[in-house]
Amino acid sequence: GMEMPPHVDNAHPDGATHPTPWRKYAVVVYLNDAFCGGELSFPARRAYVVPATGLMVAFRGSEPHGVTRVRSGRRYTMPSWLTDDPARMHR
Repeated sequence: GMEMPPHVDNAHPDGATHPTPWRKYAVVVYLNDAFCGGELSFPARRAYVVPATGLMVAFRGSEPHGVTRVRSGRRYTMPSWLTDDPARMHR
């Protein structure tokens, strides 16, 4: 029954300080698809990504996106964020 409203991963709409401004790119890997709903949405593009096990989706951290409500089952994903900020890179 969870969902996530549209947002970006590196900024607040009001310009307030964001805790993760270094998130240049986001990556989501779907670990399962035995659920209904839970599509990744890109409202500015009027596009939805239909989950499939093993699918990887990458996009800019500044791209507005959200997740539609999971209507049944459990949605498992592996999210990651990438940066070009040397101070945030793990070596």
